[in-house]
Order: sequence, then C-alpha cells, then structure tokens
Amino acid sequence: MKLQVFSKDNCHHCVTAKNILKGNQIQFEELEFGKNADLNEFKESYPHVRSVPAFFVDGKYIGGSEKLNSIILMMENENE
Repeated sequence: MKLQVFSKDNCHHCVTAKNILKGNQIQFEELEFGKNADLNEFKESYPHVRSVPAFFVDGKYIGGSEKLNSIILMMENENE
C-alpha cells in the first residue's frame, strides 16, 4: 500500500499528522502544495476534498485528520 499525504506550509494539523505517522514508523509520500504538489491540479482532480492534511492510499482518498487512527491501523496491518 502506498500512502500519500497532501499538506501545506504552516498547517498545524499537517505537521502533527506527519509527526504521528513518523512516530509510528509509517512510510508515506509527502506532497506539499507550493513545493512538490500543485493546488490547482489537486482541486481539479479532487473537488470534494476541502482541507489538509488529505490522506490517499493507493490513489484513493481516505480522509483528513479524523481518519488518522484508521490509516495507521490499516498501514500497520499491511506490514504484518
């Protein structure tokens, strides 16, 4: 499974989520708007996603911060 985390600069929830993932040794690809991700392309592709962090597993939108615990469990189960 491939986990991608879309985030933006100066986003407390994004920093917290990424730190929690790192603390749980969950590998993920970080895509930050303005650095290695284009906000306009993202909005065009995912008009229903309105906030960051935004979590995607294998290209499918899973949710935001409220789904973090579920994502950790999913990724840990995948690695067992």
